[in-house]
Amino acid sequence: MRTYNLTVDLETGAVFAIDKNGARRSMAELDDAEARAARGDADALATLMAVDVGVDDQGRPLDEHQIMEAIMHDCPDCRAARARGEEPVLFTSADLERLLIEPGPSSEMRARARARRRRRR
Repeated sequence: MRTYNLTVDLETGAVFAIDKNGARRSMAELDDAEARAARGDADALATLMAVDVGVDDQGRPLDEHQIMEAIMHDCPDCRAARARGEEPVLFTSADLERLLIEPGPSSEMRARARARRRRRR
């Protein structure tokens, strides 16, 4: 399964995939490339590999952090933010799961609020 870095043209509503060189590819263009690649077209395979941020230039799968770095590298706004000295904070799905499971200040506050409500009754 391919992983695309998608963007939407706000004026037309058209959806585009950003390739590793920063070029926009329409969904119709990608559908055509998929069909040609299924028939063994080397140019179509190269186009799909250039758009798939889930693999490196040799077609090897990337981990979640590498995929996020690739998406941010291809994003003009992200490049501008980094040029201003802003540093990104990257989360993987495992990081988010851990944050949701670990008790934190908010869960402690909810427990205290529940205890206060019980005492009032």
